[in-house]
Amino acid sequence: MSVSTFGDLAQSYVIRRANARLGREMQTLSTELTTGLKSDRRSAVSGDTGMIGGIERSLGRVAALSSAAREANLHAGGVQSILERVQGEVNRIKPDLLNSGILGGAASPNLMAENAEAGFKSVVSAINTAIGGRYSLSGTATGTPPLRDGDAILADLETLVGGAPDADTMIARIDAYFAPTGAFMTNDYQGNDGTLAPQEVADGMTVTMELRADDSTIRDTLAGLAKARFANAGAFGTKGVEYEAVLQNAGAQMLRSSDELTDHRAVIGANEGRIELAETRNANEETALQKARADLIGIDPFETASRLRETELQLETLYAMTARLSRLSLTNYLR
Repeated sequence: MSVSTFGDLAQSYVIRRANARLGREMQTLSTELTTGLKSDRRSAVSGDTGMIGGIERSLGRVAALSSAAREANLHAGGVQSILERVQGEVNRIKPDLLNSGILGGAASPNLMAENAEAGFKSVVSAINTAIGGRYSLSGTATGTPPLRDGDAILADLETLVGGAPDADTMIARIDAYFAPTGAFMTNDYQGNDGTLAPQEVADGMTVTMELRADDSTIRDTLAGLAKARFANAGAFGTKGVEYEAVLQNAGAQMLRSSDELTDHRAVIGANEGRIELAETRNANEETALQKARADLIGIDPFETASRLRETELQLETLYAMTARLSRLSLTNYLR
């Protein structure tokens, strides 16, 4: 009777091959169990990969649109927050300005100047807020803060209007400073006149964020606050009609600015609504596409888990057998 045996080298080779095969199978089954999809997609669709390729491309596009929608939502929410802060400052100081002519001044000249200066600096700081590492009110120059520092702007204005002989002169100088061709545009606004391109957030849906810090609403807001700040710096003093005329002009400007800020916030709110709708559409489309993909190349998780456990047991058995064989020797046998 003949006996077939394996030499040590052949035996080692067989064990290594089995170990490699089981290892690959475990890796494949683990990946499939994690993703819920078959690894061999070509076999799963009998070689017809056109449909699954189309689904994968659509999923990639939806993922890109979803990312764009999240970015647009961050941008819109950030600008909305900026305008809320600006409008808060306007509404805080507006009542004192509007009451100045009726009550002969609702706040002392020094207190009025201090409040207006604090409001001016707060508005500039809000406008210079970076959203996600970008400055949203600088046009397309998103790496540059929209405005110079508030103290620097106020210093230039003080030089311009200090000692103005009458209310009309002070008002005219400040209005000219913040005019479309004034010093504010050439010295203080650091962005550009570009407009961010419309951003596609879902198939057939785009949003556009056009507001910049050189917008007339922002300029009017800063001009009104500047008038309130420097009303007590003219040569006409703080007791007569000239002083009150500057404050009343500033109050009227704040009233217009508040209404215009509300309009801007409504536009941004509408964009936020469109973005929310886009995110919902993207999520629904992604769910539908994932289901279609799973119908084509999805796995049975229970079957795959059973196969994975079976493979693990085979690998454990192989390791145990390898350990026993490694301990076999003629010396141990003769003992």
